[in-house]
Amino acid sequence: MRQAHGEILLMTDVRQRLDTNSLRFLDLGLYCYELWIRKRLSQIVSIFGATGALYAIRRDLVSPIPPGTLLDDVYPPLEAFFPGYRLILDDRALA
Repeated sequence: MRQAHGEILLMTDVRQRLDTNSLRFLDLGLYCYELWIRKRLSQIVSIFGATGALYAIRRDLVSPIPPGTLLDDVYPPLEAFFPGYRLILDDRALA
């Protein structure tokens, strides 16, 4: 992350193959129940983490992930959530 220069960071698991339109929508559609919950939370207020397979976040909202962090797809989104930013899900982005 320290070497990134863009305004938006694209986060993805190394093993994921991305749909060609994924960058337009940004989230994973395979975890049905989790996806259902995240959709509802997005409609109400905010989700609290991201799907590690694919998400995007503003670079200026993230700091390096501490060593030993187990949920590296939750840590950066929570860093944005606690100061008041909304985290939303768009289930059209597929990985």
